[in-house]
Amino acid sequence: MTVSKIFASVFSADCLRLGADIRRITAAGADGLHIDIMDGEFVPLFGFNNIWIQQIGAASTLPLDLHIMSGESARILERLDLSRVVSAAVHVESGAGSGLQTVFKLMRKRGISCGLAISPRTSIEKLEPYLEEIDGILVMSCQPGVQNAGFLEDTYSRIREIKGMLRDRPECYIGVDGGLDLEKAERCIKCGASRAVIGRYLFRHPEPDRVISRLQAAGNILYERGDAGAERTFKGDCQRAAGGL
Repeated sequence: MTVSKIFASVFSADCLRLGADIRRITAAGADGLHIDIMDGEFVPLFGFNNIWIQQIGAASTLPLDLHIMSGESARILERLDLSRVVSAAVHVESGAGSGLQTVFKLMRKRGISCGLAISPRTSIEKLEPYLEEIDGILVMSCQPGVQNAGFLEDTYSRIREIKGMLRDRPECYIGVDGGLDLEKAERCIKCGASRAVIGRYLFRHPEPDRVISRLQAAGNILYERGDAGAERTFKGDCQRAAGGL
C-alpha cells in the first residue's frame, strides 16, 4: 500500500490509441484512472460520456475516479454507469447548501466516495461548510476545462492551507489536478497532497513506471517521517527510493 496515489488523467491520452495508452499506464503501476466529465457550459470543453466510461473500465482493472465539471452534477451522476467508479469529485462552485448535499447523498447511495473540487480563483473558505460531509478535496492547479492551461504556483500554499483545515479529518485525501509534471507533483505531495492527477506528462513520458514509483515513494517517505513539510533531503530520498529520472 502506498500513501500517495497517482491517478492518470485519461483526457490527456491519445484518443486514437486510448486502449493502448490505458494498458501501458496500468502496467506502469498507476493507482487509478481519472475521467473528466465536462458539459461545455460549466467549463468550455466537453468530456467523456457514459459509453466512454464503460469502455475505459473494460480496458483496465484500475479503479475509476470521476471529475464532474457541471452545474447539474446530480443529473449527470444519475445517468452514469458507476459500477467501476470508486470516487468522484464535484465542484464547490456548482451549487450551494442543499444542492451539493443532494449530490453527496446520491454519491453515498451509489457507493462512491465524495470529493469536492475547488477552482483556483475560489476562496478555500467556500469548502468549510462541507468538510464533515466529504471524503476528500481536489485542488485544481490550473483553470479547469481549459486546454493546455498552465500550472499555478499558488497551488502549493492552497494545499498547505487546506491541510490545516483538515487537521481534524486526517482520513480525508487532498488531491491536486492540472498541469503537473514530476517536480510539481513531488512538491505538492511535500505540501500535503495525497493524490496526484497527472495527464499529458505521464502519458508522454518514456518511462511512466519510474515517474509513478518515484511519486509513490515520495509520499511513503514523508509518512514514515511524520513530517509532510520535510524539505532538506526530500528529493534525494525519493531518488534513492525509486531511482533517478
